[in-house]
Amino acid sequence: MCPDFYQGSELWDLRLVDPDNRRPVDFARRMQLTREIERAEAVDSDKLLRDLVEHWHDGRIKLYLLQKAIRYRREHAALFQEGEFEPLEIAGECPEHVVSLFDGVMGNRFWCWRQDWLSQVPESSSRGRIESDWKDTEVMLPSESPSRWRSILTGDEVVVQNEGDKRRLRVSALFQRFPVALLAAAG
Repeated sequence: MCPDFYQGSELWDLRLVDPDNRRPVDFARRMQLTREIERAEAVDSDKLLRDLVEHWHDGRIKLYLLQKAIRYRREHAALFQEGEFEPLEIAGECPEHVVSLFDGVMGNRFWCWRQDWLSQVPESSSRGRIESDWKDTEVMLPSESPSRWRSILTGDEVVVQNEGDKRRLRVSALFQRFPVALLAAAG
């Protein structure tokens, strides 16, 4: 898996056709935003995540996601060059609203999840915020998969629920602080 984007589309690009790569790109702005994100993350990563999610419309959230994904891909090149992708089964009330991919090679494992068609997912209100209500939606993991995962985007640890030889991960745990989940095996 590698993040696909066109040069200059590192922020939101809402054209209905593929971007014209011949258009001028404001590289200075993108470099400035990248430095600001890196500085903010070094000072208080939790505050940065809240700010990116709250101000998603300014495009920095997309730039942050691309930075993290590309850095992880560079640091774990073999995983992406030699690994194989397999879809994971999603069960529960909202399975059609989660896209999930698994990649693994040489004992390394990586999972990617994103939300899909969120307008169809019920909402709930908590702490004064409207959030997606994933109800009982779970990802079914291979029985040999690790029990602990680390979010590449948030640094949070995600623990898998074990039920005999079945392993499950609640979708609500994936999207607590960020709308995309990239998980790597912890430890």
